[in-house]
Amino acid sequence: MLSEQLLIAHKDILDKNICSEKEVEDVIGFIESFKGIYLYPRVLRRKFNIDMAKAYEILNELVKIGVLQLAFEIYCSDCDKFQNVVYDSLNEIPKNITCEYCGHDIDFNKDIIVIYKVNRNE
Repeated sequence: MLSEQLLIAHKDILDKNICSEKEVEDVIGFIESFKGIYLYPRVLRRKFNIDMAKAYEILNELVKIGVLQLAFEIYCSDCDKFQNVVYDSLNEIPKNITCEYCGHDIDFNKDIIVIYKVNRNE
């Protein structure tokens, strides 16, 4: 089922001129063979040498058709560490969070990182 969605994504991304056909094919192939659960935009940036804005555009198109879903990870900007908890919605994130490593109060506006969860409906 994921393959059908990826074919739709391929067409949609090309129709919107988000990136070149080769970039689309490379990213779609990568996601199709991706074994992990969570995909970080910076992985696309590094692996395919595309800028972050383009990586987010591609990933958000994949969210729209159901290949991916948004997830949120807490990152402490004070000590530069992730908090090892991923939330499926912003509503799940507690209002008051302190960093488990340095005790810094997490700033909800700057310390929440958008990541993407791969839907595997097979």
